[in-house]
Amino acid sequence: HGEKTLANPRNGAAGSLRQLDPAITAKRKLSFFAYAVGVVEGGELPATHSQTLKKLRDWGFPVSPEVSTAKGFDGLIAYYRAIGAKRDALPYDIDGVVYKLDDYEGQRTMGFVSRAPRWAIAHKFPAQEQMTRLLDIEIQIGRTGAATPRARMEPVQVAGVTVTYATLHNADQVARLDVRVGDTVIVRRAGDVIPEVVRVVEEQRPPHTVPWHMPTRCPICNSALVREEGAAVWRCSGGLICAAQRKEALIHFASRRAMDIDGLGERYVDALVEFDMVKTPADLYALTVDDFVAMKQRADERDGTVPETVKQGKVATKWAENLVEAIDASRTTTLARFLFALGIMHIGESTAKTLAAWLGRLEFVRSMPAPVLRVLPDIGAEVAGSIAAFFAQPGNQAVVDALLEAGVHFTDEGDPSPKLRERLDLAVLLDMANVSKLGPKSTQLLAQHYPTLAALTRAGAAHWIVAGVPQAAATNLEAMLADEDQQRELLHTEQAMHQLLAALPAAASAEAAPLDGQTFVLTGTLQSLSRDEAKDRLEALGAKVSGSVSKKTSVVVAGEAAGSKLDKANELGVPVWDESQLLALLAEHGAAP
Repeated sequence: HGEKTLANPRNGAAGSLRQLDPAITAKRKLSFFAYAVGVVEGGELPATHSQTLKKLRDWGFPVSPEVSTAKGFDGLIAYYRAIGAKRDALPYDIDGVVYKLDDYEGQRTMGFVSRAPRWAIAHKFPAQEQMTRLLDIEIQIGRTGAATPRARMEPVQVAGVTVTYATLHNADQVARLDVRVGDTVIVRRAGDVIPEVVRVVEEQRPPHTVPWHMPTRCPICNSALVREEGAAVWRCSGGLICAAQRKEALIHFASRRAMDIDGLGERYVDALVEFDMVKTPADLYALTVDDFVAMKQRADERDGTVPETVKQGKVATKWAENLVEAIDASRTTTLARFLFALGIMHIGESTAKTLAAWLGRLEFVRSMPAPVLRVLPDIGAEVAGSIAAFFAQPGNQAVVDALLEAGVHFTDEGDPSPKLRERLDLAVLLDMANVSKLGPKSTQLLAQHYPTLAALTRAGAAHWIVAGVPQAAATNLEAMLADEDQQRELLHTEQAMHQLLAALPAAASAEAAPLDGQTFVLTGTLQSLSRDEAKDRLEALGAKVSGSVSKKTSVVVAGEAAGSKLDKANELGVPVWDESQLLALLAEHGAAP
């Protein structure tokens, strides 16, 4: 039809299925190969995968004619080579073959690692390489401000995909390759997925090219690009005033494992930022159905793709209503999800859960200095510094306040963990100060004699030496405490420690979390909540949720179609619960869905 060529079949199929107008989807001539069966009701599958595919063919489903069976290593390699020889003649693109265990019982025995089956493995073909000319080196800005150079090239077909851009990773990689604008370069798709520049064809380099250097300003917001000492990555210092960071921050905020705003994907976020309708995540909660409809109309007018229904005066709004409902539903969440959604550098789901479990409330997370955060499990100096630096920014605190004012609240806030009592004392404070010659034995000694930093300072070096601290260590500590800036920082940290200790339940009434010390394993499909939701609720009650069954497992919760983990539990004699027992446990502790 003379229209723009699709980038690849996968994008074409996904784009067709996501059309808001079903009439457009109906016009797209999609086809597929059946390669597996998901659910069977009222009957049974054959014993092997190959027999299932034969039955699918008999029923009229399209199955790839290239499917075959093989025995042993030699059989697999022979198949791999045969398909490789046919690759260019196939009427569709492939990047390798997949070996699957044919026997279903064997598949169930082998099971999965996370979401990947142990009974299937991909054998990729070598990455295809092509030659093209580099037109420019541009800078992409990511969610955390990371500035990544990418090559813009004359379009070239690589492994069935038209490639115009390729990653250059970082400024150091550009220097190693000595890539220059105007160069002829070799490009490939790493794993047939991500295009990357492999090398420069130096003999074809035109005269008068110049080495490339990282720019000093962000191409999006003109803020300074800075490079942390010892780091390979340059970052934009603009934060949320940078539209590129804003887009990535919003996409992350809405993602499934963060605030889980169903339907708010990249396309809508791009439009919301482009039309300046959303500056921070808090602005999402003020959007109305009319706002989304207006956004969609502006985007369609910009792209010249106004649907026929709009031309006739009819406007579909159900999609917008669903988005507003999803945004509203996300107001109720967990502290761990909220902290992950904020997009703090170095803070993944695991660290967010640690912060929520140990500090209990958002007010403590956002006010604790780095030395206090460092006492938490698996949080080192770099991660603690990143958290403290994020909340030290007034703009970030303002966004958090705006989210709370918009009605975002947490179902799992509570007291800080009683375990903090044994981790927060003067000895910890002095250990964090890294005073030369002052070791853990001396800091423990000082903590026993002096309850506070003020009492320690009043006593002076002579008394510390009498207490048993080596003279060199006492001299260094005295010098450090004489520095007003360091003393001020220590006092601030001590105040934060006391604030946290004061919030702990009384020692006599402090109780461990109800499932503390217990390990749960989830397998199969749950009906009332997803496995991620079940994991979050169990962890909030103190349980550890593992991906594998062992003798140390307390309980295996088996949903529908439970596999090898259930077999392993029965073999080891581990208690097995159904979904109703899990729900009863959650309800008992106020964590039911």
